[in-house]
Order: sequence, then C-alpha cells, then structure tokens
Amino acid sequence: MAGELVLATLRQILSLLAELKVDSAVMGGLAVAMWNHLRNTRDVDLLIGATPSTPRRLISDLVAAGLKPLKEPVVRSLGTSRVMQFRFNPSGRMDEQAWCDFCVRSGTARGD
Repeated sequence: MAGELVLATLRQILSLLAELKVDSAVMGGLAVAMWNHLRNTRDVDLLIGATPSTPRRLISDLVAAGLKPLKEPVVRSLGTSRVMQFRFNPSGRMDEQAWCDFCVRSGTARGD
C-alpha cells in the first residue's frame, strides 16, 4: 500500500514538473531502489533545477495541484541548496498522504 502511494505520487509530481518544464531527478530511497538496493521509503525526493524565480512560481503551481506545504517558510536553505517539503494525497483520501521533498539547486552540475 505505501509503495503504491509513493509511486502514484512520483508519477503525478514528475508529470506536473514536465508540464511546467522544470528539470528534475529522482533522489533518495527511490533512486537507490532503481539500482536494486531496495529500501523502504514513504516519501518522494527530487532534485530540481532552478532559476532565482523558480521556487516562488513552483510553490504556487504545486499548491494549485493539491500539494500542501509542511512548513513556513516553504523554502529553507541547506548549504548552497534550497529545500521545500510538501505532503500530497494523490487519491484524494486524507488517510493516504505521501511526503514530497524538493531540493532546489541553482546552476549546473559543475556548480556554476
């Protein structure tokens, strides 16, 4: 059940990010599982590419799509990255919620 919830959340979030033309990559337990190192996870962790205006616009789009911010302020600094955390229930049922963590990284993979 939890695995289905996480995968449904991942599919919907990736689809939304593609519509918004936001580059993303899967991280965390789901990324590890893709390498056949199974790990129990109940959240979706994504790295997203950003411009300075991305978090503000993205928060609005994510909330409009049904995601609920976990904390205020929504964007928190973590070193050179910014982190946003949301909860989401793709089925619409309040008893089925997944966590979505977004690591917002500016620049390129080289750190430019």
